[in-house]
Amino acid sequence: MDSPLDLVGKPMDILPFGNLCYWTGTDAHSIQRHEIREKGPWQVVSVPEQGGYHIGVEWDNPRRFSKVVVRYADGYVPEPGQVTLQYWNHTWPEKWAGGWTAVEDPYNGRWVTAHDNVEISGNIWTHTFDPLDIVELPHAEDYAVTFRQSLKMRLLMNATRAVIEEIQVFSDSVWRTADLKIEFGIGQTGQAVAYDSGIEVHNGHIVSLCDSDPRLIHITVLYADTGADLVRSAPLHPDATIITVECVGRRFSFRVSDALDDGIYIPDLGVFISEGKRQGFSAWSPPHKLSIYDRVAMEPEQSYERARSEIPQLGKTRQPPYGRYCPIGCDANRQEFAVRYNGDIFVDKELLKPVGRDTARLLWPGKAIWFRFPTGETPDFREGEDMAEQSALRGYLPIYVTRWFKESIEYEQTTFAALLHESPWDEEHKRGDEPVVALTRIRLSNQSGEDRTAKVWFVIEQPEELALDEGFVYAVGRVRNVTEGDPSSPKSWLVERYESPRMRAFLDMRGKGTAFPACCSYPPLDVQDTNNAIVCNVHLHPGETREIDFRIPFVTYTGESGRLPLRQLDYEAKLQEMIEYWEAQINEGALIRVPEGILNDFNRANVAHVAITVDKDVTSGLYILGAATWGYQVFGTETVDQVRSLDLRGYHERARKYIMPFVELQGSRRMDGRFSTQEGTLHGVRVSNEYDYQVGDYSLDHGAILWMLGEHYRLTRDTEWLRSIAQNIIDACDYISREREVTKKTSPDGSKVWEYGLLPPCHLDDNPEWMYWYAVNAMCYRGMMSSAQVLAEIGHPESQRITRQANEYGEDIRRALKISMELSPVVQLLDGTYIPHLPVRAYLRGRDVGWIREALYGPILYIDAGLIGRDTQEATWILKDHEDNVFVSKAVGRNVDLEHDWFSQGGITIQSNLLPNPLVYLARGQVEHAIRAFYNSFAASLYADVRCFTEHPVAAYGWGQGPFYKTPDECAFLTWLRYLLIMEMNDTLFLTPGTPRKWLEQGKEIEVCEAPTYFGPVSFKIVSDKDKVSALVQPPRRNRPNAVILRLRHPEKKDIKSVKVNSMPWSDFDAEMITLPATERILDIEALYA
Repeated sequence: MDSPLDLVGKPMDILPFGNLCYWTGTDAHSIQRHEIREKGPWQVVSVPEQGGYHIGVEWDNPRRFSKVVVRYADGYVPEPGQVTLQYWNHTWPEKWAGGWTAVEDPYNGRWVTAHDNVEISGNIWTHTFDPLDIVELPHAEDYAVTFRQSLKMRLLMNATRAVIEEIQVFSDSVWRTADLKIEFGIGQTGQAVAYDSGIEVHNGHIVSLCDSDPRLIHITVLYADTGADLVRSAPLHPDATIITVECVGRRFSFRVSDALDDGIYIPDLGVFISEGKRQGFSAWSPPHKLSIYDRVAMEPEQSYERARSEIPQLGKTRQPPYGRYCPIGCDANRQEFAVRYNGDIFVDKELLKPVGRDTARLLWPGKAIWFRFPTGETPDFREGEDMAEQSALRGYLPIYVTRWFKESIEYEQTTFAALLHESPWDEEHKRGDEPVVALTRIRLSNQSGEDRTAKVWFVIEQPEELALDEGFVYAVGRVRNVTEGDPSSPKSWLVERYESPRMRAFLDMRGKGTAFPACCSYPPLDVQDTNNAIVCNVHLHPGETREIDFRIPFVTYTGESGRLPLRQLDYEAKLQEMIEYWEAQINEGALIRVPEGILNDFNRANVAHVAITVDKDVTSGLYILGAATWGYQVFGTETVDQVRSLDLRGYHERARKYIMPFVELQGSRRMDGRFSTQEGTLHGVRVSNEYDYQVGDYSLDHGAILWMLGEHYRLTRDTEWLRSIAQNIIDACDYISREREVTKKTSPDGSKVWEYGLLPPCHLDDNPEWMYWYAVNAMCYRGMMSSAQVLAEIGHPESQRITRQANEYGEDIRRALKISMELSPVVQLLDGTYIPHLPVRAYLRGRDVGWIREALYGPILYIDAGLIGRDTQEATWILKDHEDNVFVSKAVGRNVDLEHDWFSQGGITIQSNLLPNPLVYLARGQVEHAIRAFYNSFAASLYADVRCFTEHPVAAYGWGQGPFYKTPDECAFLTWLRYLLIMEMNDTLFLTPGTPRKWLEQGKEIEVCEAPTYFGPVSFKIVSDKDKVSALVQPPRRNRPNAVILRLRHPEKKDIKSVKVNSMPWSDFDAEMITLPATERILDIEALYA
């Protein structure tokens, strides 16, 4: 190439922007790229395990190419048929699945031979491609494109003497020129950067550069015209030309096409970039909008009422596959029923997460059994959104009350689960598979002025022929449609009789009415001429109320077995027993009472949700806390979400029982990635050679669990326990240090590679590709730092070494983050300005695919982990970017109306409760931002009637998805609630640092009793009365903080005028914060506002 200008208007050769290389290795763990840095000609390299002689190119990110041109050296041209063009493939062409969209990585995949056409002209071979089809890629379907997309492309040869002088790989992008000017020292010059004589171009070439005046740089570049407009917040086109500018102390990068559009103004750097012929910054006109980040403080503080009114609420019939349901069960027991929104009771074997012989005693056809309770002369199953109301008893107990009206009769059904043979107490001595029974009572009330007959049907699906024997309902055979699969034939039903009748329930009519087998025909089953139901008729006088009880055993009894205990079961006694048990478990923790009843209920409800979710392994006795009651087994990070919340609320015994399986089974599972060992991993829950309860390959687990062990110690200060697991902690830290040695490599010029000191490429979350994820490293760094600190506190001799290694690890991560922020192009906010952007992994310039990578495990986590200072400019950039470009964008968030819905429908990601942005805002003192995210997440996730969360309304607000109970998400939200009330920051304890202002309205109270903190339990009660707020505080006594600060956020934003402590004037306060006396005594505080 004589001049870059010779390329203008021609297709882009993308090979120079990759690495010419060959490969060795045979699988994802061993495949290795070997760069060829010498200029051509090149002789192909023979690597038998890679198929033979080959040469190719590997890019940092997948590239599209439609033509490959190879020029061979004279005399070394292979024969036709001796060269195969191949590309690396694993997921392309990807099916769009939002955050779950799969992408390519350099390790997992296979070489695919392209169906190409080769035009030979002398020693030049030109490869073009057939339309892609299922013969070449079975998952291609109808994606009949004539380009290929991959991270790698190679020429595989069986010609040993082939020598290549040049390889060109052409994309569909076209070279253009751009004249640009870069102005320095403008706008907010107080933080302006200064040019330092250096410019690099990625995916392009410098044509000319004039930088004699460091305040005004002129540059002409050859850039790639990709022919595609960038969708806001979507990943950059891989051919996009990016210019990196070297400044004193830092670099920044920008995309050429952004500069050509309307110019790039970066006020925090004092830089403006525009097309050379334009006037520059003096002519720039902002769009007269504010960023969302800046707009939040201008709105009235968010409330649950506003969030609920402006966010479409979850529809209980809309959540697949069954609509909303609530599991019912007993503490740590493996047997669970579920109550559907209409009162149906069911069990689904697949969702139940069975292990070993868990299902051996479940004798029913199909994977699920349904106990349904339609009512009325024509059976009404109440499938509509508003056909029944449901609530939790007392607002929070796992005892569900369903109400509906039919033909002037009010029906009220109360359903719960209990142990059949024993009480729930003394759980720690139980196996975990004791028989459970579902008890449901239907109360029938005649609301009319006339006699009525209430009709309650008891129907089982899959349909069975039922018989009634002294109140016991038996299934005598399976009802099967013999014409199934032939829609043209009328349905014909056959009863396949069981060897022995199977007990399904005991029916107690309570001395009133009649019950008998009958046929209940309803679509789509339309069973005919078979008694597939028991019908209960109860005659009611005006105003009369009667009750019917059903007792449904979880296991299937046959013959005479099970009859006596089921008959003797007393509904009232069992109901009272379970109420007392659940109340006692809830009351074991800290008292948290705020002036918002639904939050109090939700906080209390969650304790039972977690207790029902956890399963005791019957062989080992270990407590297995999955990521949901039904459907999801163990994902380590989501176990941590639950353990952390329990610890913060004072349920220390439960928290320890639930986290310890990872310690006791340490090293039982290899992390998914390019890891070389598994000794020391906190990842698997392999209880035997046959079974591992861990199902997720999340590399996030190790660091999260390691950190949680330190948090449990901080909240309990149980030094004996910590000493007992100190070696486990050290082994986990050593695993991190050992594995990251692999990446400590240098470039040919001696500089450290981008990923220097990071963990090897690995699995992040649901997305399976192996990359250098910053979130994984952030978790592990936080775990190591926490470990070093707690080991030092007990004087462990290894603490100094762990501290040194953790600090070195942090510096390596920060270095990589700095490179990423400097090489990624700046991004635009809604106010028209630009800010630096931080990608989620090394070797990525710009955004990744989907909300899981970009939002859920994006840079906010790095702030929370302590890698980026919470009050730094970098943290502000991250938060601004998320508010404007991530949370409210279709590509990596939600498509929100930015004029009308930004306040309540923004500020959170899809699975909002797992991203700690409220905690980051709270630590920065931005309470309004924290409260907005807090209430938006609550309103978006909550089924308010039964006080439980959906996993995520992923498709749209109002449409829940995922299994129940989604206890990690509930617990993570309750962690936010705790931090609104209590927050540790270094050696300072803050009380009510982020409570909503409305909580201090006239007559309202906030009460917290015996809540754990790093310094010991704290209690306080705050009461608002006109122009006075009173607080009674019992500071921690165990290990006193340096300071205790009480924040009082007045509902009218009034400033505190005076303060009394224990009736004496106190002067250490400002507008909202009172620094309390250093004491262990109870403090009686009065803050006066007039």
